[in-house]
Amino acid sequence: MEKHLPKLFFALLIVLILFSFLQENGILDNEEEKEKYNNLLKVKSMLQDSLLVLKRNNQLLKNNNTYIEKIAREKYFYAYPNETIIY
Repeated sequence: MEKHLPKLFFALLIVLILFSFLQENGILDNEEEKEKYNNLLKVKSMLQDSLLVLKRNNQLLKNNNTYIEKIAREKYFYAYPNETIIY
């Protein structure tokens, strides 16, 4: 029995290692969740940057008549009466 004891411990160790990798919420699942979390952080950062740009544009549209005119002319091709636009 004593000479089989090291083999038994080794087999038990192998089973425990496999169990920790393959169980639900094991090491493999943990790595996948970390990757998902990191991807979500990247998306969050991009959305925050986009939000800052939108807030800035919103402020300019509320308070800056020159910016409003620029957007109207460039995006919507507005012109003053009797004004000729040359492309």
